[in-house]
Amino acid sequence: MKKTAILIVVILFLLKSSSSFAAIDERVRLVVFPFSNTQLQALDMHLASVLNSELLKYSFIEVIPVEVVRQKLLDIEPALMWTGDEGGVREGGIYWRINSKVVETVHQSGFADYYVYGDYSEFGSQWRIKASISKSSASMPEESFLLHGSSEEEIADKLIELAEKIKLWLNSVYVLNQAENAIRDFMGKLISYDRSVRKIASLVKTKPDLIPLRALLLDLYIKEEANNSKAVDEGLNLINLYNHIKEDDIRYILSLSLDPFEVVARSYEEEGEWSKVIDVRLRALEVFPLNMQVHKNKLGEAYYFSALKSESKGIKEEAYIGFRSAVQYLSPSSKYYDSAVRSFRSSIIK
Repeated sequence: MKKTAILIVVILFLLKSSSSFAAIDERVRLVVFPFSNTQLQALDMHLASVLNSELLKYSFIEVIPVEVVRQKLLDIEPALMWTGDEGGVREGGIYWRINSKVVETVHQSGFADYYVYGDYSEFGSQWRIKASISKSSASMPEESFLLHGSSEEEIADKLIELAEKIKLWLNSVYVLNQAENAIRDFMGKLISYDRSVRKIASLVKTKPDLIPLRALLLDLYIKEEANNSKAVDEGLNLINLYNHIKEDDIRYILSLSLDPFEVVARSYEEEGEWSKVIDVRLRALEVFPLNMQVHKNKLGEAYYFSALKSESKGIKEEAYIGFRSAVQYLSPSSKYYDSAVRSFRSSIIK
């Protein structure tokens, strides 16, 4: 009985401390490979060392020493791999061209979440460093950076700048990881709805332009009717950010089956603000790949009601344009289609 009580106390303590453990788990694990020297067909360890030293300053990044994964590289045997081979015994074990294939092989062992690798090249008195970040087994880099200069003295400062750029990029990953963990805890009933909202809302303040993060917050808001006004505000934020959206961001929104344009447009419909509905749904048809038929039909309805409003005010030209647009967008199966056709025909300005 006493042992059972002790076990229960331990379990409760672990559950209570789960947030501190999550903070450790949320750290981004990173491997910085030695950079390939394209002229010498060898690895430049110094470049990676400088980057490692800089990135170790950030508590949310766990830098995995490249020596930890070195043995895995020794198992790869493509052409030109070995710098030395004496008497059939492999010497050195240095692979001079680290690329996405090497990253894929190392990732299969589960060492890290992200990998930094790149090339160093010289062109006369000029030098160039191309660095890439790959996520797990992705064949294409998640992000690439290009550094160049005309003297060796510039390299150290440029690498410090590169470390800062990598830090900013990974910080977005770190923040999103925290938000996703909060969602998982909420779905698993480990934390309350209100606590998960507060957590993600506070993260949004640190990364207001991070579209996946705002998408998670919007998805939470629309789960509770009491947060309708907040959902509309967040939907507007996402729509405004959509000017600069990346393909990965679109995929993230779609993975949530989320349509910020629908959230905002529906709110305007309830308020009878038809011009705003038209603006939002037109934009959705131009840039958003989800619910296109819904947006098209609802756009026709918005034009129809807007035209009725203009007609009641005696603004005949606006009514004519509105009815014409309604007929263009409404589905023939819509309950407003026949009425829109009749109104369009009767409103033609002679």
